[in-house]
Amino acid sequence: MAQALPHTKVHTINLRHNQIGAKGVKELAQALPHTKVHTINLKDNEIGDEGLKELAKALPHTKVHTIKLGGNQIGAEGVKELAQALPDTRSIRLIYDLINRR
Repeated sequence: MAQALPHTKVHTINLRHNQIGAKGVKELAQALPHTKVHTINLKDNEIGDEGLKELAKALPHTKVHTIKLGGNQIGAEGVKELAQALPDTRSIRLIYDLINRR
């Protein structure tokens, strides 16, 4: 999917409960800067800190403004990476459901 995404008009992605893990979100993150996607639901995908780090690196180069991240086993390290990326990410307006239990 990530490879095809840049060639579409898709603007909303709901991957909730797909268990894509860190590897899957890394592939998505690499594609996002080349897409029209602005809303992503990644709830319950076990992306962890590593996956969030990859997403955080890509966000400043995307049109994404809304992300749902709950249930992804994200710890302080991942949240720190996301927080560091936010000042460079002008489009982000809403990050919600960041409740993550390990």
